[in-house]
Amino acid sequence: MSKTLICLLALAWCVATNSVNDGGNTGLSEDDRKAILTAHSSIRKSVNPTASNMLMLNYSVELEQQAADFLKDCPLGNDSPAGAETNAELGKTTYIDGSNAMTFAQIIAEFGKEKDAYTYENNACAKDKTCSNYTQVVWAESNEVGCARQVCQTQTSSPGNPDSPPVQGETGGNGRQTDAETTTQVACFYKPAGNAQNTLPYETGEICSKCPTNFKCEENQCVNSAPAMLSAVAVLISALLTTQCFA
Repeated sequence: MSKTLICLLALAWCVATNSVNDGGNTGLSEDDRKAILTAHSSIRKSVNPTASNMLMLNYSVELEQQAADFLKDCPLGNDSPAGAETNAELGKTTYIDGSNAMTFAQIIAEFGKEKDAYTYENNACAKDKTCSNYTQVVWAESNEVGCARQVCQTQTSSPGNPDSPPVQGETGGNGRQTDAETTTQVACFYKPAGNAQNTLPYETGEICSKCPTNFKCEENQCVNSAPAMLSAVAVLISALLTTQCFA
């Protein structure tokens, strides 16, 4: 095989890899993505009782884009448009940040706080409490996550004639006044989806004792060694391009 052909194949591999890892145009940085993974891992590795089959999450820019598409019409909240649907094969966690200042790490930590309302033995939330965000975050078989955020303006109205449309910032004959409240809506999508009915989020037992074949245990979670191997291949190909093709 000629040197030219080898170099062309190596260059094509690099282009294809960069295409798969393209971050899209959602506005998230690599630091944001790392923070999202770290925050999830912190919760998943600390479950009580311990998990025997907890997979390590990988970041998905495809799920990030789907989360961004879901949020584009600001679907969260009582006054927001209805009908925002998500793929049934994807899990979802959501949050409305009224301060518009919270980081992804802080928001995911809020999901983690829902564990106080969850009982593993009964697989149930406390009465009048929510814990579905937490159970999705610790769903053992979910191994991909992607998150997005959207700044939104929602309208709140004072009492008045519900049949007359309000005018934002003005009080009309209907006696209603509308104010715009700015919030940041956040969503994380997961694949495969969690929160299957009547199913525990993970199997309890000795940490990592039920990891899939060829997985290793890191931070109390099962890690696929394939990405590490691909990274090593990428380093070798990069070195080949540098020393042999562009020298």
